[in-house]
Amino acid sequence: MQSTILNHDNTPNLPGYATAFIDAVTNLPAEDRLPVLELAVDHYRAGQPIPPLMGYMDEANFWADMAARDELKAYLWACWSHLNAADQAAFLAHIERRAAA
Repeated sequence: MQSTILNHDNTPNLPGYATAFIDAVTNLPAEDRLPVLELAVDHYRAGQPIPPLMGYMDEANFWADMAARDELKAYLWACWSHLNAADQAAFLAHIERRAAA
C-alpha cells in the first residue's frame, strides 16, 4: 500500500468516504489488506448477465462495460465452449473480418 493516495495532503478533493476507506484499509494488518480489497471488488463487480431488456447485444455490451477482466474471460470461455462447431466457425470468421478491416 505504498501509494501517494495514502497521503491525503496530495488528494485534497478526495471525498471523505474514500479517505475513510483508505484509512480503514491502511490500518488493517498487512496480511489482511488484499483479502479485504478482493472482497470489496467482488462485491461491486457486474455479476452475472441479466435477461435482456434492450436486446441481447445491448445488454451484453452494457454488462461487459462493467465486468472485470476475469469475468470477461470466464464468460467468453464458457460461451465459446457451449457454441456448436458451426457457430464457433462463424464467430471466428466474424473476428477475422473485423481484424482485417
